[in-house]
Amino acid sequence: MGLTEDRRDKSGYLYLLTTIFFFSTYEVVGKSIAGRIDAFQVNFIRFLVGGLILLGVAAIKKEIAVSRRDFALCVLAGVINVVISMSLINMSLASPALAVLSAIFFGFYTVLGKKISVRTGSLRMNAWAFMTGSLILLVFLVLTKRPVVQFDPSITGRVVYLSIFVTGLAYLSYFKGLAIAGAGKGSLVFFLKPVLATALAFFFLGERINPLVCAGIALVLAGIWIVFGSPQEKARVQTSAKD
Repeated sequence: MGLTEDRRDKSGYLYLLTTIFFFSTYEVVGKSIAGRIDAFQVNFIRFLVGGLILLGVAAIKKEIAVSRRDFALCVLAGVINVVISMSLINMSLASPALAVLSAIFFGFYTVLGKKISVRTGSLRMNAWAFMTGSLILLVFLVLTKRPVVQFDPSITGRVVYLSIFVTGLAYLSYFKGLAIAGAGKGSLVFFLKPVLATALAFFFLGERINPLVCAGIALVLAGIWIVFGSPQEKARVQTSAKD
């Protein structure tokens, strides 16, 4: 029984690591298109495309219907994540201080999304949250007379990547991983994101890594090792496997 649970935990971490990889590429790709597409516009496009993909998969699996209450909660989740959190992280590419506020709202989205997905499943929840959030952004774009689909055609491939992989597939993997590994350890693994994002920015954008960043990375890795790689944790896993 313990061995089965251990394998299940590992599959959960694999889902989360997949998510972390895609999420960590966002800053690199996002900075490469900054100034060539409006921050709210890129959110509208990527969550609309990602939402349509997830909605299509949900329809094929016949997992599209939700109650009115859950639909309302999905709309709220879409506002928190798509409209607020992701717009803030786009703007944070020019001001890092906004990234903290974005992370706070994403935390709210994670908690709310997990509660909704218990009843609806992560596929249905994300599909409706993405679709409604993107439609609200569409209204905002029209009212503020911002471009909707017009942007530099040379960045089309990167916008498609953000839409399909960083938005559609990554979020599915994220909530699937949380459902298996649990929110506690799942959130700890997620602290690897800034580590990987920093490494990618160093290699692809040539960004410098200062001593403060190195210290932060060391603390994150130490914390993860304490939880997952310490002798006490290994002993617990071995004991579980014998039961």
